[in-house]
Amino acid sequence: MALTVNDLAHDASLGLLLRVEGSPEAMSREIFWSHPTELINPQMFSQSNEIIVTSGGMIPRRTRANARAVDEAARVFIDNITSAHVCALAFGTRLLHKTIPQVLLDYARSRNLPVLEIPIEVPFSLVMNAVAHGVESQAGTQLRQAYSNMRNLVQAASSQDPIREMTLNLATGIGGWCVLLTPYGSVAESSHLSARNRAFAAMAASSGGNQHPASTRVEGEHVRILPLRSADGTGLGTLVTGSRMEATEFDETLIAFAVNLFRLALFRRHGQDETLHQMRSIMMRKVFDGDGAMLRDFARPLWDCDMPREPLRAIAVHGSQQELSSIAAEISPIRRSGSELTDRIFGQLDSSLWIITSAQAYRRMTKALSGKYQVAIGISGACDWHGVREAQRQALVAASRAEAAPTAHVAHSAHASFSTGFTGSTGSTGENDGDAPHGRIVCFDEIAQSQASNSVISAIDADAAHAMAIALDQRSDELCHTILVWLTQLCNNDRAAKLLGIHRHTLAKRLDDAEQALGRSLNDPQTRAELWLALNAEYAKQVDSTPSTR
Repeated sequence: MALTVNDLAHDASLGLLLRVEGSPEAMSREIFWSHPTELINPQMFSQSNEIIVTSGGMIPRRTRANARAVDEAARVFIDNITSAHVCALAFGTRLLHKTIPQVLLDYARSRNLPVLEIPIEVPFSLVMNAVAHGVESQAGTQLRQAYSNMRNLVQAASSQDPIREMTLNLATGIGGWCVLLTPYGSVAESSHLSARNRAFAAMAASSGGNQHPASTRVEGEHVRILPLRSADGTGLGTLVTGSRMEATEFDETLIAFAVNLFRLALFRRHGQDETLHQMRSIMMRKVFDGDGAMLRDFARPLWDCDMPREPLRAIAVHGSQQELSSIAAEISPIRRSGSELTDRIFGQLDSSLWIITSAQAYRRMTKALSGKYQVAIGISGACDWHGVREAQRQALVAASRAEAAPTAHVAHSAHASFSTGFTGSTGSTGENDGDAPHGRIVCFDEIAQSQASNSVISAIDADAAHAMAIALDQRSDELCHTILVWLTQLCNNDRAAKLLGIHRHTLAKRLDDAEQALGRSLNDPQTRAELWLALNAEYAKQVDSTPSTR
């Protein structure tokens, strides 16, 4: 343990006398070194938390003629050493002064400076050696602890879950907390749940963002922000640490050591994550193509979960690449973070993130995502594993509708409890805009209901729409599917071509074939509306007439 003023004052082997007892805080201050001096202003030679050892040569012996000079010298001396933040004064008596001048004791008491008397029988060297021994013992203890902390970090880096174990060990080593953020700003790991908000607050308060190391204070804590990058400049995340006490040189060394270990572990995992991302996307494409026989064997190694239980919902998430990557990173460690959402598979196909989960879990998942990200979310109707292709189409239609929605949230009375859970209101949606989530959500089940009551849709020529659907169907099923996807993407050629997996020139050729088959221009809004209605009706008939093989 560190040597404190109280320890030195009550060390019976030294025989010091406590003449001025400071506050509990002053008496518990650690002594870092001893400084012998006879200067009235030793500030330039002093450091914080030193104990001043003196025989009082800077203060004249009191006589009737010099009383005022003695008072002034004592006051100046106490002011100077307290300004240097020394922790105590040890005054040797019966050398120059029979006793410690009373005026000096009074000034020291007013400045909360402990004063110890060193009797003439006690050599100054004995006091200074005691201080040196205490400091050396404390330094040795800190050094041994620092090596122990580094050894624990190395062992954590070799564990099965190195990121988790290193986060916990670093927090313990610095006596505070530690949060690891992904390159997209979400939490990858944290030593304490309560530390997450403090890490986000520190990031917001830091002028350097997450590009450069920075230090700040949050809620009275000293916080360090340390970007993690690979040798080629790839962003691996940000390490945020905090503690009540200011970091010592041993803490700084430990943090620097941890940064290098985190870089190595994250760079290795970055390569693994890229491979895992590609494998997930390949498997999701096979599932939607109706070739998901291997899914049962690959669900656990690819997604660390069980097979999602029927009935299912397909979820399409549209947003920026950064948001989609951040969502994928967030839902990846679901089992490890203790969430109940353990039955979900997901993967990115082209410009969309696709999730298949149980009908019981999809509401919690979409609620969480829409509350944090500026994304458009489309949710299919309930289905089984044989109907996931149709569920994909439904989710795509719903997501496109969500993208086109002008409001922050789209929901209808068919899912009143679902909508209420998102907005936090007790009535219909839209009443509490301040609590509305960032994302937009549309359920496919609700689209049909809104269409049935829409006067514009009801005015469409149903016979003409049916005739156009027959004309396209006579050409090929592929042409029908192409036109439907094109319409769901708001007639955006580039996006529709990506989703279909074809070149945009091939899409343009198919659109020309459709116009020839229909004898009508696809630029006509009436034609597009009638085609939308007809093709959706035809797909619904195909789904209803398909016998179940379960």
